[in-house]
This record gives sequence, C-alpha cells and structure tokens, in this order.
Amino acid sequence: GDELPEAAPEAPEDWRSCGVEEVVAHARDTDQFGLAALQYALGVSEEDLYTETNISELDVLPIKYLFRSYDEMPTIERRAMDLCQGRVLDIGCGAGTHALHLQEARGLPVTALDNSAACLRAAQLTGVKDVALADFFGFEGEPYDTLLMLMNGAGICGTLANIDRLMAKFQRLLAPGGQILLDSSDLIYMYDRDLDG
Repeated sequence: GDELPEAAPEAPEDWRSCGVEEVVAHARDTDQFGLAALQYALGVSEEDLYTETNISELDVLPIKYLFRSYDEMPTIERRAMDLCQGRVLDIGCGAGTHALHLQEARGLPVTALDNSAACLRAAQLTGVKDVALADFFGFEGEPYDTLLMLMNGAGICGTLANIDRLMAKFQRLLAPGGQILLDSSDLIYMYDRDLDG
C-alpha cells in the first residue's frame, strides 16, 4: 500500500566524530551498500554489490560505478550535472559522485544527503565537503535552488500514493524559481516475464 521505503537503521548520533572502524562496524550489520562504498573509498575492497528482489533476478553492480567520473556517467546524469544551478541538495547521494563533480568542477555549493553514515563517510573520503545524515522526509534545511535525485531518485516516493507527501517536501525545500532534477526507472519490464508481454 502506502508504505514508504524503509530507511536505513539509525547511525550513531555522533557518526561524524566516530572513527572509521565504528562506522564500518555499524554498516556491517545494517548497511551492506554503505559498507561496500566505504570499503572501496578506503581502498580495502573492490568487491561488487549483488542485489536481488522479489521482482528481479540477481544483478551485479560494480562498486567502482558509485565512484565514476563525469565522463563515465550516463548521458542523462551528465545533462543533469550541466543543468544544476545555485545551492544544490543531492538527495540520496550515495558515495557522492554527483556532489563531488558539482562541488569541484562546477564550484557549486552542494549538500550531499543520505540516510547511510557509511556512504556519507565514503563521500567525505573522496572530497565531498558538506554532508547531511537524514531520511529525506525528515530532513530540514534551507531552501535550495536545485533538488537533485539521480539513479532512480524518484523511487524515494515508494508508491504513487505518496506523491502528495513528496511534492509537499519538495515545496518546503525548493527556493523560489528553483528546479527539481530527477530520474526514475520504468520497472514494468520486470513484470513482463513472457515474450508476448
């Protein structure tokens, strides 16, 4: 029904002052995605991520993909990077590849938001300066000129039943004249198991 995607379990309140070992220990039990990103950023593992859901088969995500450069990004992501302006909120930033490009190559002020302390620590290790640990719907920040949600960012909505809640949150976070740049995936192909659709 109307359930939102489950947020990652709470990180230690003082995650910024925790040593990397504490963040890794927390992620090991609660955040495999963040753990993989952090271990890659630390140079201790290049192990790929394997995902499988009740609507998809086993899939492999090379961990290096989370740390790709602008030139390695798909066309839609490069276009979004080019369209960003003013203060940017990178929602669901993961390892921070988009935030890092906007900060370094474009000189834009960017806040990288994620609910994974391990991902945010990985983003910091790569050079992202401003990170915020929070669930998107619980995040309170100053208005932004660009809200950026890439890599199936619209999926944060969960279901269409939550679209009003999502739009209300956008309205609270978006500065006058601001823009929302997001992408999503059409998952209908996952339900079409036979050749005839």
